[in-house]
Amino acid sequence: MLGRCAPGSVGDTCVFGCDDNYVLRGQRTLTCDTTGHWSGQQPRCERGEVERGFCSILSPPPHGLFEECDNSVGGRCVIDCEQGYLRTGSRTRTCLSNGSWSGYAPTCTRRVGYTTTYTYKVVPLWSLVFG
Repeated sequence: MLGRCAPGSVGDTCVFGCDDNYVLRGQRTLTCDTTGHWSGQQPRCERGEVERGFCSILSPPPHGLFEECDNSVGGRCVIDCEQGYLRTGSRTRTCLSNGSWSGYAPTCTRRVGYTTTYTYKVVPLWSLVFG
């Protein structure tokens, strides 16, 4: 198995993969949630091949959802995040002829809003001229 998850910080991701002639069973990407736990169980590698003409089944990230998803060669999965969350990684991933997905596994993190407040002091124009 390629990849191991050590204790992480909130929002960290851990990506797993398998050596040739092995198939990943479980989620390829885990995310450290707000409780400090990973979003799922560590996947495992099993001897075998992904059925020809298909890619492994993707799972949406926490707080993410599929707009559409087709795991046949040439198919694509389009991932959106819930309202209030910002996506990092690829929005659209395409199933390639070698059985892998294009792009990068997306994550959805809570959007933090910033507000800026300006304070102006209004002074009479004559005070600027005469001091």
